[in-house]
Amino acid sequence: MKNSKKSPKSNDHMFLTQSEENIKHMLDKWRSENLPHRVHLVHTIPASSRFDGPLFRQRAEDVLNTWDVISTSLIDLNKIPKVPPNGVRSSFTRDTQMFYEIAFVLYVPCQNIIGTFSKDVYFPNHAGRENASPVGKVINSAALFEHISSGERKLKSNGDRLPRVEGGYNQITSPTEILCSTTQRTHNEILIIGKSGVNIYKGLPQTQKVKVIGIMICPRNIPSYHLDNDEHNKKWIKLQDTLMSLNPGVPCEFV
Repeated sequence: MKNSKKSPKSNDHMFLTQSEENIKHMLDKWRSENLPHRVHLVHTIPASSRFDGPLFRQRAEDVLNTWDVISTSLIDLNKIPKVPPNGVRSSFTRDTQMFYEIAFVLYVPCQNIIGTFSKDVYFPNHAGRENASPVGKVINSAALFEHISSGERKLKSNGDRLPRVEGGYNQITSPTEILCSTTQRTHNEILIIGKSGVNIYKGLPQTQKVKVIGIMICPRNIPSYHLDNDEHNKKWIKLQDTLMSLNPGVPCEFV
């Protein structure tokens, strides 16, 4: 996020809707060591399409640390229905709390968090870049900060634009509040800064590196007798092999 006349200066901060004291108190609850057991921030990608995306070509941590704003979700692994180890007789669909089925588990410094919402808010993650792409050329260095302030959302797939987020995107509530208010079969959206060295909050350090500490493969649709379903199993094992080869040393497991 480069500076311009309209961009935040190096000593600016984005207390748009909450007091400095309150926002620091809330951010402290988001420190990894303060999250409940088996509760994680994850960034997800689809398993059924777009296999040419950067996270299928490069080390995830390297990619994510170049992005301005990353959309993540807070999930509780204890609430994801387990697949019986001996298989299932009937197919079923489970609520994974995630938008997609491949999840990168993240370590996120709390000062990198800029917004917490109990539902998808359609944040324009790559505003100001050509074609709204994470690798697109920066054509408006002020756009991202302006969107954070104004609450303007990205267009839906059908071209419709949702109403703005009242109060902008810099709103922080506690992890407990987010988990309790996220409805079934939906996902929440936690917005984090991907790049290091950005001053967001007065009295807190600059943003720091986001780390990928695990990868979870969490199929939503489980076919009947899935252990004997070669097509189903080969698909997911191939994905696991690809992700492990790109991210050496990062645990990659099925959930």
